[in-house]
Amino acid sequence: MKKLCALILCALLSITALRLTPGAADVYVLPLFETSDTHGYLADTSGDEYEYRLAFIADKVKDVRGHGELYDASAAVLVDGGDIYQGNSLSNLLHGDSVSAAYQIMGYDAVTVGNHEFDWGIENTVDPDCTMKDYSVGGQKFENTVPVTACNIYKDGKRVTFTKDCVILEKTASSGGKKLPVRVGVIGFASDYASSIMDSKFTGAGYSVREDYAAAEALALRLESEGECDVTVLLTHGEASEAAARLSVGSPVDLVLGGHTHRSVTGTAPNGVRYAQPACYGGAYVYCELRFTQDNGKAVFDGVGRTETVGVTSDPSRLYNNEKNSDTLDLDTVLLSDMFIAEIREALNEKIGFIDTEAKRYVFIRDSGERACTMGNWLASVTARAVEADVGFINAGGLRLDIDLRYYDETKDITASDVYAMFPFENRIYCYELTYAELLRVLEYSLTPSGSTLLSRMTGVDCYYTGQTVNAIVKDGEAVYHNGVWRQGAEDEKIRVAVSEFIATSDRQENGSSNPLYVWRQSERVISSDTVDSEGALRVLREEAGPSHGLLYIDRKPHYINKAYAGVSVSGLGWELSNGVLTVNPSALSGSPAWRRYGDEIGAVEFSFVPSSVPAKCFDGCAVRKVVFPGTEEEWYGTEIADETLRSSPDVTVVCTDGQLRAWTYLCRAEGHLFHSITVRKPMEEQPGVRQLFCERCGETEYEDVEYVKPFRALPFIIGGGILAVCAAAAAVVITVVKKKRKKPEEIPE
Repeated sequence: MKKLCALILCALLSITALRLTPGAADVYVLPLFETSDTHGYLADTSGDEYEYRLAFIADKVKDVRGHGELYDASAAVLVDGGDIYQGNSLSNLLHGDSVSAAYQIMGYDAVTVGNHEFDWGIENTVDPDCTMKDYSVGGQKFENTVPVTACNIYKDGKRVTFTKDCVILEKTASSGGKKLPVRVGVIGFASDYASSIMDSKFTGAGYSVREDYAAAEALALRLESEGECDVTVLLTHGEASEAAARLSVGSPVDLVLGGHTHRSVTGTAPNGVRYAQPACYGGAYVYCELRFTQDNGKAVFDGVGRTETVGVTSDPSRLYNNEKNSDTLDLDTVLLSDMFIAEIREALNEKIGFIDTEAKRYVFIRDSGERACTMGNWLASVTARAVEADVGFINAGGLRLDIDLRYYDETKDITASDVYAMFPFENRIYCYELTYAELLRVLEYSLTPSGSTLLSRMTGVDCYYTGQTVNAIVKDGEAVYHNGVWRQGAEDEKIRVAVSEFIATSDRQENGSSNPLYVWRQSERVISSDTVDSEGALRVLREEAGPSHGLLYIDRKPHYINKAYAGVSVSGLGWELSNGVLTVNPSALSGSPAWRRYGDEIGAVEFSFVPSSVPAKCFDGCAVRKVVFPGTEEEWYGTEIADETLRSSPDVTVVCTDGQLRAWTYLCRAEGHLFHSITVRKPMEEQPGVRQLFCERCGETEYEDVEYVKPFRALPFIIGGGILAVCAAAAAVVITVVKKKRKKPEEIPE
């Protein structure tokens, strides 16, 4: 009995102890989403099917907040890290209305200010009441109520009034079916992006950024200590990892969300601060979970839980508006996107022309030292042509588009919408008239670490360089400057140089040396600055497309050349002349071959490998008797090479492995220069081909039709003739046999 009573007493004490000991605290979770550097990509309209990127993200937010009548905006946080509007024609052509409307209906809680919010003038992207710009849909004006926060932007030394220091969000964290009210403080913060904005729109207009992280932390501490929020997020338009690392150990900032660098990152800084940021163009978003417990009904922040960046464009097919994706795209955002797409339909459908090669930003041309790419060449060339300049520069950051050719396509149509995407920032083009000596200063600055970020890509002249030294400036195949020596009179000759307003008004100093174009931006050297780059590009590309039947030329050669210039030495760039034998790398065939001055000494030409084409007259003026291509099969194809010397020399031997090598001779009508001809579109039965004729000396380009010639298909005739011959032979045999059968009885003796 005593033993039983003791057991009962122990049980009662245990129950009492359980009642007195608090259980494990419930963890309440508040999901948070961040986008950044959307750059107008409400949808991507560049492909055959449109990618509804923000509609996809909106659907994922509603998966948390609820769909339809179950929607609860307090169930999740949705913020953006800046650079919202400029970049995509769906935003640019509508002055940002499309993205502003999308952010409103998606229920963004706050956004911060990116550097590109200043491109159109900050007054056109942020309203005076500290909200995103109002917008129009179908001609009707609507108010945007999404708050804009940035605590460290100043004008003329005073804190601007069009952004809030912070935003306090009233939200609801959940644990199972239980709810907990929480308050999230979002502090907007700008990195010092002054060098990433046109001077006239930022520094020149009196704006500045103070990267005072201690002040941001003091604000966070005040918000939490005064009970205004339970958790503090620093929302910055800057690299999230760098911002987090600049906070103090034990910082009151609980999470840093970033942007600007267009790359997805997550992690924890050495000081223990968590950080995350998504990639750009609506191609990714951040998802993380803010965790809370409660103390007597009051929320207590318990740390940042699951944090990841989620890719959106890894499978583009899930972004198409079709029945299959009806459950993965938010219908409201899709319908809104379609309304704005309809408004720019004319630009989307206007075909300017077509290209026959890819225009890429990050596939660098050989020997350029990663200073040349096809998209850079194209845009620099178009910039120069838009103001009739000789040389064009463009900064790498100004390249915002890759144009690919699908593996089964030989060409890609270019629309007006594509051109606006190629020139998204509406920069004016500054055209300078400089001497070659001044151009040398510009090129020398372009090789410095600071200058290379501004004057990144170039066409119009060839700059041979090693390290930070310009070895030679070559124009039209001839050196005007080489190792400190100028061609007679060249130092003072004038040349026109075109750059974007961003380059002309940005001063990135290197060892106290400024960008020369910035120094000269208000001098008499500037002869024009009123052409908007996108409008100028449309004009010159339309002009080019007329005589070319739509073909748009893309230069594939490097113009920053990371080698010492060979000059007029017997051993030159890509060629060597020894004992009368000229050994040539086929890449050295283009331009004006420097070996021509040794023509009387050249008796034979050897190629290092089979070239894809041999430009006409490459060896005119040379005493050539033999041309050798790698391989063993000998073929005479003097009729295939339209080179007067080879065709007229009586003792020429051509050794090759490809009888299809061709070159044509044409003259530039303007200046009598030699054209290098390239067949760029094969003639088809339904349409003629186009041959592009590009003058290596003056850059003049012409086009001519290549008519389709229906091939003579001999095989059917051969087969048919063979069948007829066999039939005829068989018939002859049959006739003979029949005749023999008829004659045989007469031959039998009676």
